[in-house]
Amino acid sequence: MSMANTTKVQPGLEAETAVIGALIYAPEIVKDVLFAVREQDFGIEINRKIFRAARDLYLRAKPVTAVTIRDKVGQESSDYLAQLYQLTTTSANWREYAAIMAEQASMRRMQEIAMQVAAAGTAQECRELAAKLQQEQSGGRQITAYTMEDMIQDFAARQTAKDPVRYVRYGLAEVDAGTYTQPGDVVIIGGYPSDGKTALALQMALRMAREWRVGFFSLETDRRKVTDRVVAALNDISFTAIKRRELTDKDWERFAAKSAAASALKFTLIEAAGWSVSDITSAAEAYDFDVVVIDYVQLIRPSSTRIMRSEQVAEISRELHAFAQSRKKLVIELAQLTREDRAVTPKKGKPQQNEPRMSDLKESGQLEQDADMIFMIYRPVEGGDYNPTTSRFLRIVKNKEGLLLRTLLWFDGDKQTFTPMTMTSAREVEEDKKLVERNARNERMSGAKRR
Repeated sequence: MSMANTTKVQPGLEAETAVIGALIYAPEIVKDVLFAVREQDFGIEINRKIFRAARDLYLRAKPVTAVTIRDKVGQESSDYLAQLYQLTTTSANWREYAAIMAEQASMRRMQEIAMQVAAAGTAQECRELAAKLQQEQSGGRQITAYTMEDMIQDFAARQTAKDPVRYVRYGLAEVDAGTYTQPGDVVIIGGYPSDGKTALALQMALRMAREWRVGFFSLETDRRKVTDRVVAALNDISFTAIKRRELTDKDWERFAAKSAAASALKFTLIEAAGWSVSDITSAAEAYDFDVVVIDYVQLIRPSSTRIMRSEQVAEISRELHAFAQSRKKLVIELAQLTREDRAVTPKKGKPQQNEPRMSDLKESGQLEQDADMIFMIYRPVEGGDYNPTTSRFLRIVKNKEGLLLRTLLWFDGDKQTFTPMTMTSAREVEEDKKLVERNARNERMSGAKRR
């Protein structure tokens, strides 16, 4: 028997069938539908399977059509998909159908809870079910309360547990020694354009990917450019050689030798230009990421264009903060800074560094408020003690669970890597570099004279 003959639309479930029909009928709304509707709200199993298949196809950058969905769900769905396509004449009202569908799903769940209450054998069971009912009535928000006794017992259990607590490590010794980052936190990496935010975030993300599932959402840079940076950093290969396609035999040997270890990293790159918070969080849930890196937060598409820009960014910040806490994901947001008055000219001597502040986070103070920790990366001023090409300052200007920090990093732009440096060693490296350059220049001049 065909699916068309065996699948019956249950009374009250026509709305979800209309949503699935719109999904198949209008490819241009696929993304909006996938990230506005919840899988658990479907009451018909075949509709749930179709939705799951469509979401999987989309997240893998494959076309979402009746044919591709049929290939994932199975041949038995052919007639049902064809029927849906024929019956659907417009996708204009899919949001209204989605709202009806969500309401109906909530009603079904409340009815199920009510039946469980009727069958409950103890008052305690009734109370627990009443809490679930309250949660459903509040839109699915979990209501939990802890007495002081609960908190004391939980503390004692955690402190005496044999398993060590897991903190997310950044791969920079001084940073790791003074931070206690865990899934559920929000971390911001602020910086001016071209100061190294993306390179630093990639280095940190690749270190985290040894232990955690990391999703890197690139809203600005396409995957090939990000891939080039990753390969340079992981394989100690010249970024210049990569861009010019001038890899040597030794470069290819290093690439081959390290490919297996690189492939084992739990790192996923997602091109997310034009995505909203809902798009990002839905994808993060679908891939079950532990760490979500967003490059960068001010490029996230707002849910409304009718409010001021500061309110748009504030809303984005609040949504990401709520997502991190509720889903226990570490969210790392790269953020642009507003002002660039880097130097303060003294009356005499060398220029002084004008260090960025939390208030410099572009377009909204909500970013500062929602963050558990804030990094600032910035280059030294011209004419100061450190070379702005090869040196970067890294500051932790907010840290709810650890120490504030100011450290110096050596930036190898050709390898897209950062290495911790002491102030003294940075000067020594800089002097050594100048010496090497001077010797190379002298050799070229001597060779020219001999000719």
